[in-house]
Amino acid sequence: MTVRDHGEVSGQSGNVCAPRSIADLERDPAWDVAWSPTTHQWVTADHESTLDGRHVRIGLTPARDDLVALIVWIDGRVVHHRRGVEPVMCDAAWKWTRPPMEILV
Repeated sequence: MTVRDHGEVSGQSGNVCAPRSIADLERDPAWDVAWSPTTHQWVTADHESTLDGRHVRIGLTPARDDLVALIVWIDGRVVHHRRGVEPVMCDAAWKWTRPPMEILV
């Protein structure tokens, strides 16, 4: 099973501006951002939804140095993973939540 993301959104699409940071994602109520009570840094950012009856979870977590890991799960199985700088990964994660996205079996 794979997922195809047809979104080519970058920067701005209509009235919706793509997020470039975890703080931007946190402003969207569909995203849940967890913060460390001791370091006051973000720990995870998650978006959960259902697509064609399947549970889709998109997650971001700090990796090493200035890198952020983007992981996409469908029904608990990792179907996509990549790392990059925060602005690029936030934009990519947001695109996964935008139509049209389809699951290919």
